[in-house]
Parts: sequence; C-alpha cells; structure tokens
Amino acid sequence: PARPRRALDPGARHPRPVAAEVAALAAGLLRKLEGRRASGEVVERRDAGAAAARVCGDWGVRRALLAGDPLLDDLGVSEALAGAGCEVLRWPDGRGLGWRELLGLEGPQDTCGVTVPLLGVAERGTLVLGTGPGHGRSIDVVSMRHLAVLPAERLRATLAEALAEAYG
Repeated sequence: PARPRRALDPGARHPRPVAAEVAALAAGLLRKLEGRRASGEVVERRDAGAAAARVCGDWGVRRALLAGDPLLDDLGVSEALAGAGCEVLRWPDGRGLGWRELLGLEGPQDTCGVTVPLLGVAERGTLVLGTGPGHGRSIDVVSMRHLAVLPAERLRATLAEALAEAYG
C-alpha cells in the first residue's frame, strides 16, 4: 500500500539530502533525462570544469554563454572551457555580440548556454531554472546546446518538493 505523503511547508527550508539519498536522486535524474533524449553525468566537484570542457568539446562547441553565477568560476568551468579553446561569454555582457551570434547564425554555429539550475527533480528529469541579473532566462534557449551544472545538494525527489522550496 502507498504511504500517505506528508504535506510540505512552503516556508520551510528543506534539509539537504544525505550522501545515499543524493546517489539515488542522481541516478533517478539521469534515468529520466535519457527518456527526454538528454544526457548527464555525475562528477566530483573538483572535476566539474574538466567535465564541462570535455562535453562541450564532444559537442563541437566553440562559443559558450555562461550564466553570471560565481559557482561556475568556483568549479573552474569558465577557465576549463577557455583553456579548451572555447570562446567564453558572460551573461548579460555576452549579449553585446547580438542574438544572431549567440544563436549560431553568425560566427561559430556550435554554441552552448551554461546554466546553474536552482534545483533538479529526480522523478521527472526536470531542471528548475531561475532568472536574475546574472542568469537570464534565454541562456538555455539561444544556443544550440544547453549544459546545466547542477550541484548534488540541489537535487530533490519530487516536483512538489522542488517548487515548494524554489517558489514557496
């Protein structure tokens, strides 16, 4: 029999998942991503920059538009992408090139938007993206590819849990 779910308190700060829960949530998220014709991988924090550069290299990306999130610098993502020969632009300053360049219509065609989601939802393979001065909503849609850098502590089991935390 199904257990009744306890009601979420939208005003409460949800505890961070423990390591065993994180592994299960990550595995669930990756399974659901595959069902959406997307992919992902789990890497250690220290390897995030190198992993981002490898993925963008595999995709043939030559220009990346990065959210203005300090986490990307802390993880070495921007430095690794630049070191791999990728032109790195920052939101919102990178928009100065114009939308045609960011869409890959002029200049490098293989472009990538790099975001830091607020949360990831394991049950659906969904990313909760926020907007703000350094994280424009169009980062993930103006480029040919989207690379989301999601720290493990931002994984949640259900959409209800994620929405209650993000918007509650």
